[in-house]
Amino acid sequence: MKRVQEIHTHLVQRINIHFCAKMGLPLPATIAALHLVFPQDCLSDRRIRFWYSAFQNGRTTLVDLQHAPRPKTSRSPGTIQAVKDIIEADPRVTMKAIQMVVNIPLGSLHSVIHKDLKLTLQCARFVPHDLTPRHLRLRYDACRALLNSVRRPGEILKRIITSDEAWVYQYDPETRRQSSQWMPPGSARPVKARRPRAQGKVLLVMFFDHKGMVYFEMLRNQTMTSAVFVQVLGRLHQALRIRRPHPRHPWILHMDNAIPQGGPSCTFSSMACAPSPIHPTPLTSPPMTIGF
Repeated sequence: MKRVQEIHTHLVQRINIHFCAKMGLPLPATIAALHLVFPQDCLSDRRIRFWYSAFQNGRTTLVDLQHAPRPKTSRSPGTIQAVKDIIEADPRVTMKAIQMVVNIPLGSLHSVIHKDLKLTLQCARFVPHDLTPRHLRLRYDACRALLNSVRRPGEILKRIITSDEAWVYQYDPETRRQSSQWMPPGSARPVKARRPRAQGKVLLVMFFDHKGMVYFEMLRNQTMTSAVFVQVLGRLHQALRIRRPHPRHPWILHMDNAIPQGGPSCTFSSMACAPSPIHPTPLTSPPMTIGF
């Protein structure tokens, strides 16, 4: 509403300037009369001179003329195409490098990239391995071979026994958040000595299926070698006879890639079990053995 009233006041003043110019009233007298009649919202002396001169030169309209907008030199089709070519040639190019080539303001370059080209800068997602089409095909073949080895694929998850290892330290120091305390205002900040993680540690080996833990063992002063793993699997075999006494189908042992056993066939023969075929293990996938 205030804006409409201001526009109306300006139009009224222009009408008065037009009247004074047609009557031949001098410009200083016109300025003084406008300041006297419109003490609060009077036009500036510069605008009064502009309209007075325009009306003397034959202008009749009281409204502002429509001007052509400023040409978009920074976001022209040629500039947009140049930025697109630079990014396609090197997707990791920086905005500073693009600006040095196309020579446009950084704000305009930002608009070209995000609004015109609709591009976003995304960080790379880290993966264990950059799989090639051959690796992807091997993964597919390994999964297909595993499914073909069972009669009822819906029950395969109930037959899998997964193994994992973790180092368990004798003492883990508290973190800063764990050692935080409630303190009154103005009190000194609590101090805590920095302690390294304890040197003593044991290797925890775990085996579990869909029902829970099947067997675990703490290896003290040992690392997981082929000979140690053979012994652990022998004790796992005994634990399975007690905790899972009547399996409907052979177990599927799911091992990770970090286990250094030399060959699962010798492992099963050491437990008086028939050697079981090993399915091909694709990259980043744990090996799986049938017939445990």
